[in-house]
Amino acid sequence: MAKFEIDTDGKVVFSNGTIGAILLDDEMWYPFSYFVTGEYDIWDNEGGYIKPSSAYKMAKLKFT
Repeated sequence: MAKFEIDTDGKVVFSNGTIGAILLDDEMWYPFSYFVTGEYDIWDNEGGYIKPSSAYKMAKLKFT
């Protein structure tokens, strides 16, 4: 189950621990997955989404 969290850099993320959506400075949500190192693999080539659920759905499509 995904939940909202604040990471160590102060970014808001909606994540299930493997994939998720991250709120960036442009106030848009972007899909991401975690690298093995814990860093984010943010998929931002198509722009962001207004709702975290939309970005999360895209992360599910791309990363799983």
